[in-house]
Amino acid sequence: MTQVIGYDATHVNVASIPLSAEVVMGYDTGTADIQWTDPDWNRFALKRQVHIDQGGPGSPVPTATVRDVETGAWSVESAVGGTLDWNAGRRTIYCNRDTLPHVLAAGWKGDLWLAIPSGTAPLAPPVVPGCTVVAVQYGFHGNYDLSAVFDPWWPARAPSVPGIQFISPTNLRETVDVVLTWDEVPSQNGRAPSDYTVVALGMDGKVYYRQITSFPVVAIPGLTRGWTYEVHVWANGGDIAPPHATLIVHA
Repeated sequence: MTQVIGYDATHVNVASIPLSAEVVMGYDTGTADIQWTDPDWNRFALKRQVHIDQGGPGSPVPTATVRDVETGAWSVESAVGGTLDWNAGRRTIYCNRDTLPHVLAAGWKGDLWLAIPSGTAPLAPPVVPGCTVVAVQYGFHGNYDLSAVFDPWWPARAPSVPGIQFISPTNLRETVDVVLTWDEVPSQNGRAPSDYTVVALGMDGKVYYRQITSFPVVAIPGLTRGWTYEVHVWANGGDIAPPHATLIVHA
């Protein structure tokens, strides 16, 4: 699974985040040394921006993607239980491994940003049943922290893929089966017909049914109700082309 590196920092350390960062995470709440200002966000105007609500002054922020669940920030109960007005597109809970069981026990089913300290960026997110781990915060430095971001669209939703739309069915019609019978052609000079040919023509001249049968009966399937057909039957096996019996069938 591909991942990119995201940076999060407080307001006083925003300048430490390299301008080459592909994903930046900043705070919408907190004291003046923590909460990002408009110039902070504008510094990374062309990057993926993840807004964090850590509680404290200015909280709650309904549009913030992340609720920071840790000591001194959101409690598990408030973060998970108070989602009625939380209208961010990809609501995400940030927590560490110790807090995760409590988050899940509170009923969270959704995106997670997990804090799992490590010396290197993980190559794949851990599996958490019922949730999607969109990022793992692994590196903790003096001025900023590093996260492996696995979801290529987070904090936005993946663009919808146009579905396949088939055309409407054509030639919708009601069909009927027609059973035709006739008298057997008698033998001549000891020779009986070998079989019979049955052909049904539409009024457009097309052949809609053709069958050779040994018996003086056929069931013609699938004739369109309301159409008119011209049916021809003749005996095979003679030396001279035989005459046809003809019937107009109104299906």
